Amino acid sequence: MNNKDLINQYINTGMGIPRKQYDMLSTNNKKTYLRNIEIRVKEDISYIEYYYGELPEDIQLAAITENGYNIRYIIDNGITPSEAVQIAAVTQKGYMIEYIDNPSEQVQIAAVTEDGSMIQYIDNPSEQVQMVAVTENGALIKYILEKRITPSERVQIAVVTQKGYMIQYTIAYGITPSERVQLAAVTQEGMAIEFILADRITPSERVQIAAVTQDGRAIQFIIDKGITPSEQVKMIANQNK
Repeated sequence: MNNKDLINQYINTGMGIPRKQYDMLSTNNKKTYLRNIEIRVKEDISYIEYYYGELPEDIQLAAITENGYNIRYIIDNGITPSEAVQIAAVTQKGYMIEYIDNPSEQVQIAAVTEDGSMIQYIDNPSEQVQMVAVTENGALIKYILEKRITPSERVQIAVVTQKGYMIQYTIAYGITPSERVQLAAVTQEGMAIEFILADRITPSERVQIAAVTQDGRAIQFIIDKGITPSEQVKMIANQNK
């Protein structure tokens, strides 16, 4: 059997041929091949790797249901998967978002819900996408900051409410936390006032009180910065050492 006969066998049986060989087929042979390979795909979804035309959404979804990785074959074969297909893929394997061009907000949310760290592959995540990611793990704010995005007060609070010391991430990127963010941080971890003071911020009395209420030892950071704490701050600090 020569190469031409072998190719014809693949065309007529839907056995699957590499894209390079498919591109060399005549128009009629391409139609025959696609018709037969579609039958093959319905029998064995793994053959989607060799399907080079438009596929009905239900077949795409069947492929994703079997393995979210199959979206790579759909995309690589020139098919634009619908939003539903994209969501199905990233819901199963969040890292598949890396292969999707211009994913919608819903696709982004599905991806970071499956794995918050997938925010690193999203160019301009919305506040809602950011919230989903940092709610899973506040430390993921680093990926937001690396994109030179200033997270909203709401996002910052979601982060420091988990671990007060994480206020240092936004400060390191030149973002001055609002009083509400400062309060949320020191209420969770009084010693986090160290990072606020390190940014040459003079925390308000409210922030100082919240810090020493959580941990009286935080007063030492205030004093070391040359700030004279009020009598109320001193009293609360002594009570909580």
